[in-house]
Amino acid sequence: MKEYKIPVSWTVAVDMTIQADSFEEALQKAEESSLPEGAHYVDDSFEIDMQSARALNSEDGKGE
Repeated sequence: MKEYKIPVSWTVAVDMTIQADSFEEALQKAEESSLPEGAHYVDDSFEIDMQSARALNSEDGKGE
């Protein structure tokens, strides 16, 4: 049986609580922070990158 690499992605979401003196500062702190825990899967966000999957799994690397 062969093995294939299939690139997939999905989205997770979480609300972050940020302490800041302004909304702009809170946005900046959120961008600079590490990934928060407690995220949940966003429904229907799972998808396959078909173009990359074909390229990764073709013999010439250019897809079918």
